[in-house]
Amino acid sequence: MTSIERQNNRVIISGELTFNTVGKLLHRFKKLLAADPIKELDLQAVKRSDSAGVALLLACLRESRKLNKPLQICNMPQQMLAIAEVCGVADFLPTDTRG
Repeated sequence: MTSIERQNNRVIISGELTFNTVGKLLHRFKKLLAADPIKELDLQAVKRSDSAGVALLLACLRESRKLNKPLQICNMPQQMLAIAEVCGVADFLPTDTRG
């Protein structure tokens, strides 16, 4: 099961990020972002991702920038980082690789 939840100024995404799941996650992220500032997007609980997961990250960054709210991505899975590198967008993702 894929989910997105807020813990203070952090949003945690868990499960699988695929073409079938990211639309709902983006919709929920926008609602959370509108309510209060989000400083971190934590991906430690992501089990699997395809390129749609990377597209979700870029969309989340775009939405946070529209509202002038900087967003840090933390605990990005290696699989997602590899996809971002192949797609040429890794440099656009403000990541913190702690874990």
